Amino acid sequence: LIGVFGHGLPSAFFALGFLPQLRVFVKAWSVAGYSFGITILDVVGSAANTYVLLRTGGGWAEALPFLTIIGLHGVLVALAVWILLTARGGCGASEKGTDPPASAA
Repeated sequence: LIGVFGHGLPSAFFALGFLPQLRVFVKAWSVAGYSFGITILDVVGSAANTYVLLRTGGGWAEALPFLTIIGLHGVLVALAVWILLTARGGCGASEKGTDPPASAA
């Protein structure tokens, strides 16, 4: 029970917290207002917490919230890079260069 409420639930809420940003990326097909710097700080902090937990006898369950943050930042960065590439005329961009792919509409 502690595992579900102590590790699983926080991880689920962290994951839900990324949904608004993912929705904005896809709906607007823009990364305006997104901070790559904050993402780097968040990933480094989460990686450090994970490292300390695993080195001091904590298990993967205890690190799950931090691993969730790292993984979802990876998804955000990958999507942001894809948006930036398609908006600049690379990787299947439209003639205007700003329209999302048909699958994202």
